[in-house]
Amino acid sequence: MSGSSRGYLDNQIRRCNRNLLITIIGVGLLWCAAIWWLESNVVYAIMLSVLGVALCFLWYSIVFARRRDYGIHPMIKRLNRFGDSTVAVNSINNSGQGRRWGKFNLLSDWFAIPSFLDCKFLYKKELVWAYEKGTTTTTHYRLNFIIPLGSSTSTSRSVVMHFRCVQKKADGSVVAKPKVYEVKDIVDPQSFLLEIHATAPQARIGYK
Repeated sequence: MSGSSRGYLDNQIRRCNRNLLITIIGVGLLWCAAIWWLESNVVYAIMLSVLGVALCFLWYSIVFARRRDYGIHPMIKRLNRFGDSTVAVNSINNSGQGRRWGKFNLLSDWFAIPSFLDCKFLYKKELVWAYEKGTTTTTHYRLNFIIPLGSSTSTSRSVVMHFRCVQKKADGSVVAKPKVYEVKDIVDPQSFLLEIHATAPQARIGYK
């Protein structure tokens, strides 16, 4: 299956698995470099290097075996809170690549929060309230920590979002858990809020 035909969730799983491999290779190389730098005995250096590489290989084999199984991958398991994750998986995969706002990707029906080794998903229909937040920071400058040289003030804009996340239990009951996320360093918070409102009309936008 080509990269263009994969869905958004599939691509995120592949990206995180690739980054995991890069991380483990990097740890292995750092281990070997440290051993050869600190150990003067060549035989010991070789033995410790082989041990480090073997442990890294074992680490990757264990973690990748868990991530290779699509059904028990951490991203998929978190979607099991909806009951059957298949519907949520198909919805995310069919949501396109989305638009980036800060650390969030705004998909058609979902918010995606990708990181180096993971990606979390929030359902837009669970959004209850979103509003703009301004944070003012004042920095004071001093010479030798004693003589004041003045100060500067900066203001950052962000968007705070409140979700009511459902959790379906094995007995069929549903529990709602509130969650709050803040999208920091938004250049145009109002445009972000308007785009949210267009695809999540049930949510309260702003303070009115």
